[in-house]
Amino acid sequence: MSNIKLNKYKPLHGTVNVPVTTLKWFPSWPASKQMRPAKQVKAVRAQLEVLEDLKVQIDGLLGNISHVIQVGESWIGESDNKTFTDIYQFLTFQTAECISKFSSIPNESKDACQSADTTEPSVKENTPVTASALQGDRELSKLMLRFESIENTVTSNSNKIKTLNQRIEEQERYLNESTLKAQEEMDKTNAKKYEQIIEELHAASSFMSNLQKETESLSQKMNERVITACQQEQRESNRVAEVNEMKLEISKTTESLSNLTSLYDALSSQVKGTNGKISELNISVEKITLNNQEKSAQIMEENRKDWEEKTRNQTDDTEDTLQSTNDLFLEKGACKSTTVSDSSVLATTLKRSMDEQKLKYKHYDKKINKLSEKITQMNECVSFHVEVESDRTLNLRAARNFTCFNEDITNEGKHFDVETGTFSVPCSGLYLFSLMLDIDNDEEMEFNIYVKSKNDEEHNCHYTYVIEDDHNITSVVFPLNLSKEDEVYIRPEEDYFHVNVRSKSYFSCLLIKSLKKKALTFDFC
Repeated sequence: MSNIKLNKYKPLHGTVNVPVTTLKWFPSWPASKQMRPAKQVKAVRAQLEVLEDLKVQIDGLLGNISHVIQVGESWIGESDNKTFTDIYQFLTFQTAECISKFSSIPNESKDACQSADTTEPSVKENTPVTASALQGDRELSKLMLRFESIENTVTSNSNKIKTLNQRIEEQERYLNESTLKAQEEMDKTNAKKYEQIIEELHAASSFMSNLQKETESLSQKMNERVITACQQEQRESNRVAEVNEMKLEISKTTESLSNLTSLYDALSSQVKGTNGKISELNISVEKITLNNQEKSAQIMEENRKDWEEKTRNQTDDTEDTLQSTNDLFLEKGACKSTTVSDSSVLATTLKRSMDEQKLKYKHYDKKINKLSEKITQMNECVSFHVEVESDRTLNLRAARNFTCFNEDITNEGKHFDVETGTFSVPCSGLYLFSLMLDIDNDEEMEFNIYVKSKNDEEHNCHYTYVIEDDHNITSVVFPLNLSKEDEVYIRPEEDYFHVNVRSKSYFSCLLIKSLKKKALTFDFC
């Protein structure tokens, strides 16, 4: 006969009723073996099933704990690429889940035990104890011993669970504090970033407003500069007509230049012939002068010899006739004085003719000098050709001369000053000018050619312009009647800034016809 008591223990979560048996031993057992009651067998099997379920749950929990430990060790061994936050949250969650599962096991065991107690048959005191009943009590005592060991294990594990719960609470507290600190720092950082973003947005807003104003002003300027299609076509047709006219003028100018070149060659040949004639004339003048001087000298020498001979003869006659009469002597004396006076008159005449010859020679020298000056003027060639040596970026002013031509290709007479950009006219005449500008600027520009007289009177004699394009070339060829001491220079119509003037832009001039040249006259008479 056995009495079963339920000993209560309190684990971490809930209470579990563990049956404890108190066995009363009898001195003798009946020899005959009896079958156990079906209800008792059913109650024992239910209890065994509870224990089996408890074992399975504990084994599953231990396997889960082993897997979590393996994951943590693999992260420590750097074979797992998870971050510290991820692995720490994983371990914390798995630990809390294992503890909750372990805490729920005693509750499930208690429920199962209570259900087994309800089905346990009532044992009457007057029921006889058989051998089978005694064997059942022994098994029940073994089971109770196992329950006691399990209770001790659960008690020790409950202490561990308590410490784990405390650690989890500390970790949760630490996590909460660190999370709050991180959140505060994140809030401060976000606030700073928000302030920076707001400042940047304000700056961007002001920039966009300024950009919008500039865009509006630029669009207004562009609208002011927009030309309708008809006007553009008209301007283009006018420009084409001007280009055709310029081509005709250039062809005419080329023809006139070829004619002028042929005339210049003919004039050069005439000048060469004139130089030969002048040299021959100089030689003939010198020969004539020398011949006249020689003739006059010969005449004077002959007169002197005749006079000496006459004087000698008269002296001889006078010595022979000394003893002649006084009348003859007087007559001879009168003849002698007459001869001396004639000789003096002849000498005076010769001297006068020599002076006249000297005056004529001086007059001839003056004529020859004037002729040489006229020939020099005829041979004089006025021309210049200046270019832009390399690409230049300039700021052009309407009140200043265009001084970008800094390379002298040709400058006959040095009449063009590259520093001031001014051409000083050396003599009156017809001049042919040519201007070519290669400008890399997206802007319409106009350039004027001015002539300034010696009385400081300035007037615009010609112009050229470039259209709005990335790469513009303009050229113009024109003749001008200029007076001596006039000045020619180029100026822009208005102020232009950052103008890119390309190399090989040039400005040139050639004297076609001088207005002061006269026909050569050889008045040597």
